[in-house]
Amino acid sequence: MQSLPEPPTENGWPGPLPPAQPPRKGMSAGAIVAIVGMAAILLCGGVVVAVLGFAGAGSESEPFVVGSSTYKPSNYATSQSRGQLKIVLEVTGTGPADISYNVMGTGGSEHDVALPWTKEIGPSEGLIIVSMLAQTKSSAAGAAIHGKITYGGKVVECDGKGAYSIATCTGDNT
Repeated sequence: MQSLPEPPTENGWPGPLPPAQPPRKGMSAGAIVAIVGMAAILLCGGVVVAVLGFAGAGSESEPFVVGSSTYKPSNYATSQSRGQLKIVLEVTGTGPADISYNVMGTGGSEHDVALPWTKEIGPSEGLIIVSMLAQTKSSAAGAAIHGKITYGGKVVECDGKGAYSIATCTGDNT
């Protein structure tokens, strides 16, 4: 039996393969979700402040929509009646979920929490800006998540629908 000739090492044949590269180290999926979530909170907060500051927020008794959040003010707090406010954050829907929240620069995040979830903050006084981002960890197409912030007689609600959906709520007492 004849043996095969050696492959050429010049003029078109690359020679031996290079050694395998070590696995690339990068950001985990959780870190990426956290960064995207905080960017969304900051973006939505800026939009809400712009709308409330420049548009006057419309009627004090009728709901209005900014982005994906529906604002349902009742007993709208004015700058003269801010006083002490208790803030209640709530998330319901298809769980578990990752939740991040911020009240005037102080906040936190909780991961893999069972739903429904509730957190009370305060009392706080003076100007209050509050935001919350919740993401379901469900891959089901019918997954849904609902966020609700209640403070000073105001209710801010937000919804997300679909696999890994996100709900972002932002509000203030101006």
